[in-house]
Amino acid sequence: MRWTPPLTLQWMLGALLAGGVTAMPAAQAQAADYTDESPSSVRTDDSGEQHLADARATAVSGLNLGKSKPARLETKGTISFSASDYAASQSGGTLRVRVNRSSDSTSKVSVNYLTTDGSARSGIDYTSRSGGLYWRRGDSTERTIEIPIHAVTPYTGNRTFTVRLTRAQGTAELGSPSLATVTIRNGSGEPVAHPQPYIDSFSPASGPIGSVVTLLGSGFTGVHNAWVGTSRNAAVSVLSDSSLQVTIPADASTGAIGIFNAAHVSFSATPFTVTSGSADPPADPQPYISNFSPTSGPIGTVVTINGSGFTGVNAAWVGAAHNAGVAVLGDSQVKVTVPAGATSGAIGIFNPSNVAFTASSFTVSGTQPPPPPPNDSRLSLRTQGNRFIDGNGNAIQLRGVNYSGFEFAAVQGWSGNDPSGGQAGQPGGPNWAALQAWKVNILRIPLNEASWLGGSCVDTSGNVINPDPAGNYRSAVQTQVEQANAAGLYVILDLHWTAPGNACPMLQTQMANADHSLAFWTSVASQFKNNPSVMFELFNEPFFNFEFSGDAWSYMMKGTQGSFSGFPATSRSGNWTTIKQPWAVASYQGMLDAVRATGATNVVLIGSMMYAQEFSGWLSHRPTDPLNQMAAVWHPYPTFGATWGSAAYAQPNYAPGVYNEVLSILAAGIPVIATETGDRNTAGTVGAPLVENITRWADLHGISLLGWTWNVWETPDHVLIKDVNGTPTDGYGKVFHDWLLAH
Repeated sequence: MRWTPPLTLQWMLGALLAGGVTAMPAAQAQAADYTDESPSSVRTDDSGEQHLADARATAVSGLNLGKSKPARLETKGTISFSASDYAASQSGGTLRVRVNRSSDSTSKVSVNYLTTDGSARSGIDYTSRSGGLYWRRGDSTERTIEIPIHAVTPYTGNRTFTVRLTRAQGTAELGSPSLATVTIRNGSGEPVAHPQPYIDSFSPASGPIGSVVTLLGSGFTGVHNAWVGTSRNAAVSVLSDSSLQVTIPADASTGAIGIFNAAHVSFSATPFTVTSGSADPPADPQPYISNFSPTSGPIGTVVTINGSGFTGVNAAWVGAAHNAGVAVLGDSQVKVTVPAGATSGAIGIFNPSNVAFTASSFTVSGTQPPPPPPNDSRLSLRTQGNRFIDGNGNAIQLRGVNYSGFEFAAVQGWSGNDPSGGQAGQPGGPNWAALQAWKVNILRIPLNEASWLGGSCVDTSGNVINPDPAGNYRSAVQTQVEQANAAGLYVILDLHWTAPGNACPMLQTQMANADHSLAFWTSVASQFKNNPSVMFELFNEPFFNFEFSGDAWSYMMKGTQGSFSGFPATSRSGNWTTIKQPWAVASYQGMLDAVRATGATNVVLIGSMMYAQEFSGWLSHRPTDPLNQMAAVWHPYPTFGATWGSAAYAQPNYAPGVYNEVLSILAAGIPVIATETGDRNTAGTVGAPLVENITRWADLHGISLLGWTWNVWETPDHVLIKDVNGTPTDGYGKVFHDWLLAH
């Protein structure tokens, strides 16, 4: 997920005349629609990149390993909608949503956008739209997103959908509003006036945390936030213009209830009284099994069970195996995956209070290659249920860091002697003693498929590039793995940068590709299949809201029902563009199959939507591993666009729903590993709100966690160390360091 800074000849000459800078990291920004980092700096011999998951670019600064060079600061501008509400007519037409760039126009910037259904449905009421908007240097003209509104049979009332801006790139950040609501009604398509809400009554008048309070009144359309006493983050659900519901949050106190739209506020005339304790959870239903199919099959078979009362089911047995994966599709259907160790016998499904067993047995047939033996004395990893297991058969929480450089340094043509770019303050990789002092037990190494496979590629400036200029990329990765193992560390090899056709992988594309990624994993798995300490992360961070049409989950996981019409690309000089040509993905199933075809039994790691942060379809679409040696990947970063110190910033994207989705994966008997996270590390920062929450939650639920990144970059976010010796950065670095040492 990294972008790479362009080569700037003037700075290079200046560095050489000044005596030579041996390494200069580049501030990176998460790209608007296709990569987590964008180019915003320069380099001499070596450089680095920085993950900014909140999509805001940062000032450029240089790490001085030789003589000092002052940082070049860039002023941020904002990108926002011209209005937060738009109206369109039921009779059809084209809605034009306007996007403005303000404050700064001295550099190239871009932003991602996408539509999301509300009561209006894409394909029926309107045509969904996603993509990117771009501004060149000196350009601050308004951009327009055109959304076709379908002519439909007139209906009573209004229907709505939203348009969201995400992932600002370059010297820009998201301004306000970054979310626009479109109301399809009899209107002109111009910005809509916000009504003044009025609260007539509410009930109940008191209750514990978690109570749902119904408010009656008028003007509730567009209400998006609620207060309860001193709490400013109550969840609100608008049922109609005259009715809405507010959920009493954990930090609520007795006081008036306030509701807000973009222009107005209304408070209740009387207070809501918060009583002690919390609302009683609903009773767990008694599940009943009507039938299941198939009635026999080998290890890995997915069995569909029909019945009732399945809401809340979180565990399953098959014969003697008590760790079967389970996915609840609804109150009347669940799917159970027959695990390794299963024997013929009844299938049981469990919620926290009740259990139900099938009336007849499921017959386990066929054979299953066993995982590595639990008493393997080597440094090794496997999965068992929803936990990672070490060579001695003990459950282990993996706690580690990322070392970035191999994904960009070689393809950018930096010092060929070190394909990692010397990004941890010294050539040849990180200081292993410093990692050991932090009590790290795993290292993630992002890779570039072209640098690994060799050959040549073409950048967007038309240059033919050798992505492995010294011919030592594979051997350097091998050496890095061996050094990590010698230091007692497990390793994740991550396919980070890819590109279809003959394009150079100089940024992150939407997904792995059929042209090269299958060959990459066949080669990597063949080289490391005899090293059980190595896990394979098949692709870094998929995103399907750019140049895509079809069923995103099916296409990402299985390679069906979708297509891409283009992909982003760039050059060593920063010539960013979208290459408009169809290309085919390497799906997660296809890459997993390529790994297993080599005979490799290594654990494989499977990512998810929206930069590995959204899991709504993961369980229902996940690939099938004949060895049941796979885990889900999560990248919890602060909520897009949230201000540091706010309640939203302290939560990951898609919270609170993402927590439940992750727990569902664990309940299905599949481990979850967060291979990246990050937070603010500006000098003087105290604390790391997001990482403090995530580390606690990871410990509570047995989730493994790695921080981005173990690189000495002078950027304000997601950097763990200040120097080669591993001195923690302020804020994030210190919090993550202290968490590691506490284990």
